[in-house]
Formats: sequence, structure tokens, C-alpha cells
Amino acid sequence: MEEQSAAPYFRRARGAELVALFESRFPNSAERTDLRERVIEAYAVYGSNDGVIRGGTKFLADFKDAANRTSVALRLGDAYARTNQTRQEFAVYDLLLAELAKQADSVPLGAFALQAGQAGKQTPAQGGRPAGASAESAAAASMPRSPEYARVLDRYVARLVSLKRTHDALGIYRREIDRNPNDPGLYDVLAAFLEQNKLGADLEQTYQRAIAQFPDHTWEHKLARWYLRQRRAADVSKITQDVVKIFSGTELDGYFKEIVHPAAPVGPALYLQLNVYAHQRFPHHLSFVRNLLGAYSTTATRNDVEYLALLREHWSDADDLRMRFFERLSRTGRLNAELAAVRTANPVTGAQFGPLEDKNPMAVRMLAEGESWRCHFEQAAPMFLVVEGSYPADATVGSRTVAIYRSLGTMETDSRNALPNGPASTDSRNALPNGRASTDSRNALPNGRASADGRVQFTNTAIEVGGKLSDANPRSAQTLTRLGEMEAERERFPEAGKFWNRIPEIESGKADSYLQAAMIFWDYYRYDDALRVIEDARTRLASPSLYTYEAGAILENMREYNRAVREYAKGCDRAARFERRAAAGRVGSPTGITRRD
Repeated sequence: MEEQSAAPYFRRARGAELVALFESRFPNSAERTDLRERVIEAYAVYGSNDGVIRGGTKFLADFKDAANRTSVALRLGDAYARTNQTRQEFAVYDLLLAELAKQADSVPLGAFALQAGQAGKQTPAQGGRPAGASAESAAAASMPRSPEYARVLDRYVARLVSLKRTHDALGIYRREIDRNPNDPGLYDVLAAFLEQNKLGADLEQTYQRAIAQFPDHTWEHKLARWYLRQRRAADVSKITQDVVKIFSGTELDGYFKEIVHPAAPVGPALYLQLNVYAHQRFPHHLSFVRNLLGAYSTTATRNDVEYLALLREHWSDADDLRMRFFERLSRTGRLNAELAAVRTANPVTGAQFGPLEDKNPMAVRMLAEGESWRCHFEQAAPMFLVVEGSYPADATVGSRTVAIYRSLGTMETDSRNALPNGPASTDSRNALPNGRASTDSRNALPNGRASADGRVQFTNTAIEVGGKLSDANPRSAQTLTRLGEMEAERERFPEAGKFWNRIPEIESGKADSYLQAAMIFWDYYRYDDALRVIEDARTRLASPSLYTYEAGAILENMREYNRAVREYAKGCDRAARFERRAAAGRVGSPTGITRRD
């Protein structure tokens, strides 16, 4: 038994002698560090603390730049811990922290994401990664710059906490921050430590120091979240008023969405107060406008006068605000009076809206929207055309003008009220003496429904306005789709196809753009055109079996069942090949594979 117990000892001793002999004969060998570490590891496995301490101390003295220096030093620290030599153990950790921080240019942790479950669930100090980042870059973004530094720091702090020396652990964090003041990760881990140990005063001080140290504004978010968790509404108010002064509009919007809400501890009154303050700083940022509208509609802070005043100021800035404004005027019975007041303040002779547009464009917009809300589309249309002429690239105004003229173009002819010749001249901004309106001139339409010629002119006007929108945003497939639809409604399919054929050219390298155009042709029973677009996609994208299901379904609609079966078979073969590749671990992107019942 004694011989068996002694065998590992003699083998370790013999191994150490062989390593020493190797080093004496090959003093410049790169294998020396690995061999020395294996000897120290053997000492640790067999519980020889003295051997680990002796070998580890000599290793650190001999190899200042070894790649495995940290792992050997940690084994040395473990040996000191097992022998209750805490002073020497902590000296090893101090040495490693200094060395690793220097290697990382005094930013050993960086703005890495704390693990979920740490106090506060902190986010990276430098913001999130961009959409589309790879899994590898996402993993790298969540790691500290020096994982070895993070490992040593965690072990150091854990040892001190296990010895009931929490304040000494706090001192280590503060010393490392003083040594590496530009490392946001250190502030993060210190904040988590302080909250876990309920050291609130120190935590607040840490956040305040980080706010002063770093230019990004994530630290204000973190401090405000902590105030919320502590239900310190007054401090939330104070820091919010401070950030309103320094944040940009977009940053402040994100801050309010995360921090400022009417629930406790902020409460409805403080929520209103803070949003009023933010709105005063950024009067054209609609998020704060909507927040205030919500606050003015809440029972605790209801204020109908301020609600309407705010809507009156911003109704033209967004569709949802326009809907709220005219809905409120209509529901309270004030819409007619409002429109009458606008007309009184802005008199128009006949239907001469052009001069009024130059003088007061908002009056024309108000009248146009008001008449549209009252379903007086014939009166609203020329006003919209006047406004559109002043803002030809405005998507909101242009889209509404197109919609109204498109609907007028599909209106049934009423011979009793039709004009003899439909809408008249195309070059004047003002109404003609006989009261007939100009299509391009932005003038009022006469009462009554349009003649057949007038309906054509209305549709032509809608297409003309839509063309301006397409010129302003040539990558808008939606605009091209609507332009083609207006031509198709008049059964002018060659003209409609000119618009729809431009859709694949927007993103000619993407299969979906071809499918979108093919589906539009299919919806209008233009089967040959739909198949042509699919074949064009197959040729351009070098994918002969692209969209086989869709092509087969179109051929079925054409009663060409044999060709449809061949398309389906082609798709089944493609899917089978894809599944074989998946089983072999060579999965690609099977463009055009669709699985539908």
C-alpha cells in the first residue's frame, strides 16, 4: 500500500526532472510553457499545494508573456486559497488584473451586454448591434474585450464576498475604475454588484460618475430605471428634466417610451408635466404630441381645451392626428362652423383657390380636408389639387389627391347634372367663366356628377399626380401598382402593363419583386403577362424551376393542364433535391420553393 501511495509522488518528481532536463537542453523551445503547466497541473490534481505554489511562483517569474500565464496564476491562487494564504492569493489576482488591463489598453471589459438575470438587465453602453449582424458578431458583442480579465475579477470578488468582506470587494471595483476610467463595462458590473448587495447610495453615485464620464446617454436610462425600481418619483422627474435638456429628439423619445409612463411611480400628473416639458423642447416631435393627447384624454388629467388646441396645431403633420382632429370637430358638431370661419377669414372669388394657396396654404388644406370629411368630394378635389401642386413630392397630400380623383373617375355618369363638355381647359389655375373646372388648374368642380368625358379627365388627373409621386420615389412598388390599377380599371391593360413591368426593375436581383408583378397580372387575368414575368425571373436569376407552384396555378386557370403538371413536377423535383441537401448538411436557400396546400 505504501508503495502504491508513493508511486504518483515519484512519477511527478520524475516528470519534473524530465521537464527540467528538456529546458536545459532546449532553453528557447516554445514547448517549455506547456510542459511546465502540465507539471503544475499534476501537482494540483494530486493535491500537492506546495508543489503548485513552488512551480507556479517560478513559472510567473520565468515567463512574463506566456499565453497560459493566466491559467497558471489562477492555479497558484487556488493553492493559496486552499492553504488559507489570502494575502498571497489576492496579490496574485492584483497582479493579473493589472497585467490584463494593460494588455487591453485599459478597457478590459468594454461595453459588453450583461447576462440576463443580473440586476437591472443592463444593455450595452454603446447601443445595440445593427440589424442583420451575424451570429458570430452578436456573440462577440456580448463578450468582454478580455475574457480572462472578467474571469479573474469575478473570482476575486467572489472570494472576498465569501469571506464576508463586501466593502473590500467594493474597493476592488473602485480601484479598477480608477485604473481604467474609460471602461464602461466596469461601471456596469459595479452597478450590478451594488444593487445585489443593496448599496443604493453607492449605486447612485456610480451612475452619476458614469454619466459624467461617458458621452453616450445609456447611463441616464439606467439611473432612471433604478429610480423607478426604488419608486423615487421625484428623482425620476429631476433626471428626466435634465435629459430633456441634453438628449436629441430621437434619444428622448426612446427614453420616454422606456421610463416615462402614466403608471406608478410616475403617475398621470407627473407624466403630463414631463411630456409638456419635452414638447416645449421639441415642439415638432410627434411622439410627445401623441403622449400629451393621451394624457389630456385620461380621466386624471383630462383637458378638452388643450386637447383640441394641440390637435389644431398638429393635425396636418400626420394622418392619425388629422383623423382625430376632424373626428373631434364632427363629433362635437363644430365642423361646419370651423369651415365657415375659415371661409370668412379667407374669402375666395368663385373657385379661385390658387391665390389663396399662395397666401394661406393651410386654409386651403383645412377646407379640402373638411369637405372630404363631409363626403363633399367634388368640392374637395380641386382644393387637394391646388395643395398638391404646391407640394408635388408630398406622399400624404399626393396619395389623398390620387384617391379622390380616382374615386371620382369611377363615379357613374349622371346625365342630368353632367357638364356638356366635362372639365375644361388645362392651363389656368382659376375657374372658367362658365363654371367648368380645369383638371390641371387646381380649380373647383361644378356641382353635380361628372360626364363620361369628365370621368376620363378625373382618372387622367389621378394618374398625373401619381406619376409625380413615382418620380419623387421611383422605388415605390405601391405607387406603380396603383398607377397600373387605374389604367386597368379603364381596361387599358397595355398602359397598365407599362407600370407593372417596372416593378421587377426596382430590385431586379430579388425573386420577390418578379412575383409581385406576376401576381398583379394574374389578379387581372393577364395570364400570358404573368407567365412572361416568371420566365423573365427564371432567366435573370438563373433558376429554371423558380415559382413552379405559381406558374402551375396560372396554367390551370388557362386550362393548360399538361403544362401545369410539368410545372408542379419541376417544383417537386426541386424540393426533393433541397431535402436531400438538407439531410447531407448542405442546406442552401431554395429561392422560389413554396409549400402551399
